[in-house]
Amino acid sequence: MPEHTQEDRAQKVARLQKVLLETEDEGERARVHLELGRMALEWRRVDQAIRHFKEALVLDPNLENARAALHSLGAGITEAAPGPLARNRGFMGRLLGRVLPR
Repeated sequence: MPEHTQEDRAQKVARLQKVLLETEDEGERARVHLELGRMALEWRRVDQAIRHFKEALVLDPNLENARAALHSLGAGITEAAPGPLARNRGFMGRLLGRVLPR
């Protein structure tokens, strides 16, 4: 995977956020949240990723990639209280450290 600079990442996030502001199409908005969630995971921002994946599912309940991402992180769409991720943050950090490139 090619290395992206922080500026490249910031520009991509800005483009995606612009799409969120400009489109009313819920399917497209869901896909943007899915991509923002993936990016947040790459940057080890797990809480932010979970928020984006949940928003994607609110907009498109059939978006299986978002559902699978939440499941893999131990978070569910309907959780009101801190879930397994909050209780097992150390475990998830170690897991993500092995899975994601540094």
